[in-house]
Amino acid sequence: MALPLLLCGIVLLWIGGFDIIYSLQDAEFDRKNGLRSIPAKLGGARALMVSRTFHLLMVGLLLLLGVTAHMGALYFVGAGITAALIIYEQSIVSATDLSRVNLAFFTLNGWVSVSLFIFTALDVATR
Repeated sequence: MALPLLLCGIVLLWIGGFDIIYSLQDAEFDRKNGLRSIPAKLGGARALMVSRTFHLLMVGLLLLLGVTAHMGALYFVGAGITAALIIYEQSIVSATDLSRVNLAFFTLNGWVSVSLFIFTALDVATR
């Protein structure tokens, strides 16, 4: 039962973290229209801190999942690549510069999912 809950936590935190980044673009619209998004409520800088916290917790759960499921080295390589991509994603967006939100949201998250899948599948296949 622990593995499905860990996976659920990983996905929820990953999606929550990158959705906050994407919703930074709509903060002003949200405020004007009474929507209570995290960026509208907290402002861009604090919203990014929430996003970064979510992603940090996500990486921690990825590692915990690997330990709990007795995964091998390839899984942990994939988790490391995932962590590096998440760090890069977080580093290219700031509250005052949203010009690379699409790179962070679409491109890097695509690579996160593909790389984690490939390394997990390789790890399982080589057991």
